[in-house]
Order: sequence, then C-alpha cells, then structure tokens
Amino acid sequence: MSLKGIAAGYPHIKSLNFIDYFHSMETNDGIDQHVVSIKLNAQFYIGKYYGETQEQAYDKAKEVVKGFLVKSGCFRPDVRLPNVPFKEHGFEAPLPLTDVTPDALNWGNIIYQDLFGSYGTYTQQVTGINTPITLALTNQSNSNIDVLYKVSSTGTVGASSEVTTTGYIVLNNGAFNVDPDYYVTFLAAPSDRWRGAPTNVTVNVVNTSDSNTLLDSFTVGVFA
Repeated sequence: MSLKGIAAGYPHIKSLNFIDYFHSMETNDGIDQHVVSIKLNAQFYIGKYYGETQEQAYDKAKEVVKGFLVKSGCFRPDVRLPNVPFKEHGFEAPLPLTDVTPDALNWGNIIYQDLFGSYGTYTQQVTGINTPITLALTNQSNSNIDVLYKVSSTGTVGASSEVTTTGYIVLNNGAFNVDPDYYVTFLAAPSDRWRGAPTNVTVNVVNTSDSNTLLDSFTVGVFA
C-alpha cells in the first residue's frame, strides 16, 4: 500500500500536531529486529516498522508520517517533517533530524543618509538550525533603493553603519545561503536611479528552505 494509502485509512486524522516515535527490539524467527512504532497527535497509534538497524526502522516510520503530511495537504513533506514537534522514546542514541527553522529573527529598519555618507546596517545571528538554509528578500519594489547583504561567521547583533559597501553584495529580490550560527547583515544604499528625494520600502525576509516562511519584515530608506 502507498504511503498516502496508509494515511487514507485514518480519515479522522486531519493534521499533524505532534509525533511520538517509540523504539524497541523484537525477535522473529530467531532474528533480532529494531522496531519503531508511531503515535500521532498523542492518541493514534499507527503500526510498527521494522529494520535491521535502528536507523532503517526509523526511516520507514518517517516515510509513513510523510504520507499523513501529504494527506493533510502538504506538498513538501520532506521539508515539513522536521518542523512537526516530536519526541523519541527508547532510542539507543539521539537520531539527528534536519532543523531548518531558525530562532526568531528581527532586523531593524535601515536607512542611507546622504548628508553623512552613512550606509545603515542591521545584523542578526541565525541560530536554531543544524543545516544551511536559503533566505530570500521579497517585495523590494523601489528602484531608487538597493538592499545589500553580507554573511559572516562573526558579528555583532544590532544596528550599525558603514562608510563603504565593500564586502556587501546587492540582493534586492534575490536569495542567499546561510550556515548555522552565522551572522546576516543587511545594508541600505541608493541605486543609480536615485536623485535625492527621500524614499523607502518595506521588504520581507523569507526562508525558502521552510516553504517560504516569513521570518521578518523591515523598512529600507534613503534620505538626502
């Protein structure tokens, strides 16, 4: 039976809010096997899944859970699965799952001040993930403004300023990768089209590694 077919046998499960994985050992015909059983939403047990190793049994169980995610309308179960709250019971050692959801991020508003030749910046550290993720800037619709970025292994969280854009890359509505615990700095600069009139735009930062989840919105401006 297909994974989605297994899920179809449980029409009362409309969504996944929590997953319990239970590991144990069973002996069948003199052969020891690893077993992982599943309980969904803290109340529905969904079978046992066997493997020669703990990892094999666990992978089979997770594939079944993906079927329930698809049934509930998820188009990217591989991406969604690590973000469903879960607990492991009886495992011999922690089995790492990919975590692409960072801790809360809050870049402040940034401006370019032509009078002082000052490029406003704001830095945040991307924590809470255990694998590289891709971030993207959206809604940058102001042709008078350029939004630049820099990713670095060290930094200071908060607002600051620069007197040059050296080391920064023009982003606007582009995307970039960031490693766990690295720092992301955004910088506001006038584009070649700017003629001195004050202007601003509110942009969004989304996590394309997590179904384009919105992480933050902030305002970028340029002033004479």
